[in-house]
Amino acid sequence: MLELTDELHSSERGAYEKLIRMMSHEVNNTVAATNSILHSCLNYGPQIGESDREDFTTGLAAVIRRTDQLNTFMTAFADVVRIPPPKLAKCQSKEILEGIVTLFRADAERRRIDIVWAVDDEVPQVEMDRIQMEQVFVNVLKNAFEAIGEHGTVTIRVGTHQRRPFVSIDDTGSGLTPAVADQLFTPFFTTKENGQGLGLTVVREILSRHGFEFSLSRTGEGSTSFRIEFGN
Repeated sequence: MLELTDELHSSERGAYEKLIRMMSHEVNNTVAATNSILHSCLNYGPQIGESDREDFTTGLAAVIRRTDQLNTFMTAFADVVRIPPPKLAKCQSKEILEGIVTLFRADAERRRIDIVWAVDDEVPQVEMDRIQMEQVFVNVLKNAFEAIGEHGTVTIRVGTHQRRPFVSIDDTGSGLTPAVADQLFTPFFTTKENGQGLGLTVVREILSRHGFEFSLSRTGEGSTSFRIEFGN
């Protein structure tokens, strides 16, 4: 069953990598050419009648801003297929998480979200790519905050289970329906109005390349738990 799942993931990855490369090539080429023409058109602003000049420059600036946003949007898709193989070194997951939590502290205060730590003593270090795992924790914590919205708790657990180090990040958000849970790691699937559906795809790619097991589930207490079990 595991071999079949890996084969399906590999086939799925190959399909969306090909699609993203094609889309990125076409969109980036079109945006570059379009913006070049639009910037040239802005040079004609002084020649436009004074009564129409503001509308002319404002309109062009809006189009340029939108095409820049489109380029940024497309770059985010392309980054999914550019994740390099992990460069492994022994790291302490709690130390990495402490640095990431610092980035979220102001947002936590604004949203009135409590961050609670539950850390076992003497959790061993794990071979991992520190930079890539930072990206994983950023994505997972960001999702936890967005699931809560305001007034809630994020609990970060670091420990060992059957001699395997683990990290779990639990939130008191609205939880997951079974249908949504089944689709969350699918590329381009999102429940957010303006989401791209890439955050958890990136997380899955990084963790899979490390060989770490992971799950996202609703707990008995009604919260959602993202759990990573390290292979050391």
